[in-house]
Amino acid sequence: MKKLFALACFFLIFALQNLSAQTEKTTWLLGGAAYFESRDNENLININPNVGYFFANNFAGGVNAGFASFSGNSFYQFGPFGRYYIGKSERGKFFAQASYSFNKFTGNNSPQSASGYGAKLGYAAFLNKSIGLEIAGAYNKIEGNKGFFGINVGFQIHFRKGGD
Repeated sequence: MKKLFALACFFLIFALQNLSAQTEKTTWLLGGAAYFESRDNENLININPNVGYFFANNFAGGVNAGFASFSGNSFYQFGPFGRYYIGKSERGKFFAQASYSFNKFTGNNSPQSASGYGAKLGYAAFLNKSIGLEIAGAYNKIEGNKGFFGINVGFQIHFRKGGD
């Protein structure tokens, strides 16, 4: 399975070499992040895919999704985000992101739903004109719970319609 994942990653990197753009208007984002959180002596790993579109240079909006499972509980989330990139370098840019989420918990108790919000500050290092590797500090708050901080590591594929 690890070899298949590595092969898929290399294929994406080479297949997308000729796609242009990073944060220009009309560019699409496709990617995600892995999230690690340690709270109340318990660790959580969460996978969050996303898709977005640049409505203006350096400003993208889109949707996040997520799933996590821990201690017999499951967590699902879905919601919009807005992201702004800062800087002019083709090698990398800082970014700020705000998001809202609809959340559902299942497990030990009956299912529960709650809304939440989050914020990220991070840096996207562009490995080429299409692929960005990201690291960010994040704050998330879900209604009825304390807010929490975490670290996100992920990637984004930046591509334009028509590949110009």
